[in-house]
Amino acid sequence: MNPPSQTTRVELPPDHSFLGPTLDLIDGFASRAGMQSEQRHTLREASEIAIDLVMSTSRQGDPDQRVAVDVFEANGNLTVEVLNRGVPIFVTTQSKLFNDLARRLDKLSIENLGRQGQTLVLGMRLGEEALKKRLDVSVKKDASAQFTGEVEIRPIQPGEEDSLSQLFYFVYGYNYINDLVYYPEKLRKKIESGELISIVGALPDGKVVGHVGLLKWGDDPAVYEPCLGVTDPRLKSRGLFSQIFQKTMERVDETPMQFCFFDFVTNHDFSQRFVARYNPCDLAIFVGCQSKATQAKLERLGLGIDPPEMDRYSLLFSVLPKAKHPFGEEVVLPAGIGEMLDFLLKPLNLKWRPAPRFELLPLEGDYQTQFQASQNAVVFDLFQPGRKAVDKILRDWYQLIRSGYQYAAIEVPLDMPGIGNLYDILAGEGFFISGFIPYHYGSRLGFRFQTIGPTKVAWDDIKVYTEDAKKLLALIRQNYERNGIL
Repeated sequence: MNPPSQTTRVELPPDHSFLGPTLDLIDGFASRAGMQSEQRHTLREASEIAIDLVMSTSRQGDPDQRVAVDVFEANGNLTVEVLNRGVPIFVTTQSKLFNDLARRLDKLSIENLGRQGQTLVLGMRLGEEALKKRLDVSVKKDASAQFTGEVEIRPIQPGEEDSLSQLFYFVYGYNYINDLVYYPEKLRKKIESGELISIVGALPDGKVVGHVGLLKWGDDPAVYEPCLGVTDPRLKSRGLFSQIFQKTMERVDETPMQFCFFDFVTNHDFSQRFVARYNPCDLAIFVGCQSKATQAKLERLGLGIDPPEMDRYSLLFSVLPKAKHPFGEEVVLPAGIGEMLDFLLKPLNLKWRPAPRFELLPLEGDYQTQFQASQNAVVFDLFQPGRKAVDKILRDWYQLIRSGYQYAAIEVPLDMPGIGNLYDILAGEGFFISGFIPYHYGSRLGFRFQTIGPTKVAWDDIKVYTEDAKKLLALIRQNYERNGIL
């Protein structure tokens, strides 16, 4: 990474007596950038762990080699980069430490620089107070702003990406789940490349007061997601979201694709009610997959009061087919899953036949891990099911629980052997069903198993609208309770 030109750099020997003053420098930079005290404390602790690690590796190599620390701010994020010129550091050998860091930060990575060594990159959003200063606007003052004139529903125009980022801030602060919305330049690139079709509601002065995007996830087959939906709660209701979404769905009809998919928040069912008119097929519910901190509060949206007993939020996953057989004509399933969830497959024109009853998992297997640190969640992609891989996933998950993670999912393609055996193993370890997924957002159907750590799930407050979704929620809850996670 090449930091911006306005960067504070300090080079120091790998001597821990220099650690305190370096942390003071980072904290001072964060304070001047407007970062709130709680975030500064977290950043200081994480920086101490990272710099201490690099100092230790430096002493193992050339003890005279200096450690470089860069601190800079860009696009609402404060970044600390620690240059390691000592013994290379790998996540696999420092998994516990890196899990701890990932839980604290919004970004954590190791960038290899070849002969120049490595850079540990620590990133944290500056927070709401900092953005207020950069926008030079008070939220309280802006909340009373007058919105006058007719709202025009149209594609976004070049240069309006800044206003769109501000809109997401006013609704979500810095907590929106997809941080793409805080980078106007990234939004602009995706729009220019065709990866994002962006429909806005704009006032005559160009102020963006509503948005829905159509994000492309794949080319073969073509798959899109209507997403990034937001309307300004300070604008009196004019049916704005409905108008923008309708325009977006017109683009769906005009755009060649195999299917598009939705994930709905379930602390309310307003968006589900609206989209139901387009007849999407409900496939899965991700129970407790999101942190409460990344959700827009219902009070702020003027939609009521959030359930006080809900520590984590759930998503309903649905698909709108744009082809007769988006996932083929037949799928092989364990009898237990097929009989239980057959009603989800019929709207997809998909039949199932039972897998061999005593088919076992292969011995080895392999998987990849996707950490969602801001959600305290992890997704294991079991792309090659096998007993040893499953055992390793379970060990990883139990370690992550101790590091503060609260949700885990295992996704597996259904055209692989041993899914029934996998179902039995995971049920014995407290995992429960979630439902079907488009595996890697393609034409292969997959299945998601899930589990949650020690946390509250207010089942009665999970709002789903359609009859299929209600039936699926009841089955998931039964499966959860049967597998002993109470």
